[in-house]
Amino acid sequence: FTWDEAKYPTMSPLREIVDGIHAQIARIEDDLK
Repeated sequence: FTWDEAKYPTMSPLREIVDGIHAQIARIEDDLK
């Protein structure tokens, strides 16, 4: 696992990072269906 600095700047609020990761996971799950 590598941290995507462009997508998730470490200085951005944690809430934003978590929301971004959730959105990504939802997209991946949709692709797997």
